[in-house]
Amino acid sequence: MTNVDRWGSSSLSSSTAPTMRSTPVPAPGVARSSFQIDQKTAVSARAGSVGGRSSVSSTRDVGTPTYVYSHATLSHHYRVFDEAFGGIPHILCYSMKSNSNGSVIRTFTNLGSGVDIVSGGELARALAAGAPPEKIVYSGVGKKVPEIEEALRRGILMFNVESREELETIDAVAGKMRKRAPIAIRVNPDVDAKTHEKIAT
Repeated sequence: MTNVDRWGSSSLSSSTAPTMRSTPVPAPGVARSSFQIDQKTAVSARAGSVGGRSSVSSTRDVGTPTYVYSHATLSHHYRVFDEAFGGIPHILCYSMKSNSNGSVIRTFTNLGSGVDIVSGGELARALAAGAPPEKIVYSGVGKKVPEIEEALRRGILMFNVESREELETIDAVAGKMRKRAPIAIRVNPDVDAKTHEKIAT
């Protein structure tokens, strides 16, 4: 089955992958529609089809732009990473900033993945898509006090702290709430990535 999201993305499962029946998580105030397509094969770009159905027909039904993602491929690559760390305790976290579509998020959370977020809005989407709070990591440099408060109330796994000022803010917010904030500190070892200075991390 393929879940096609008119305003965002879709997830495609091949005949060897479990059927996806999740509904995309809509953004506040944005109407969305979706429909199901029977699938027997994966996407054939050369034939211009999605599982035997014309991609032109699909886009005529739901409009453009339409994005299709392979459930089987996403699941396969998650399992490859997961098995690579099989000998040690670990949590893999899907970086939601790469694609915040609800069906894509659910694909990973149903496999046991956590979610890496960078805003309060992404926290809400992660929770709506079924991510357990204890598997949510809050990264990014723009955390606002109300977002920190909500993350603490929800009991997320940890904050990735990017600066001393951010650490002090999180500490102050947690203190007022009488909570202990779980954190990880991002350290820049000054390794030269030999890239543009504006995108080097």
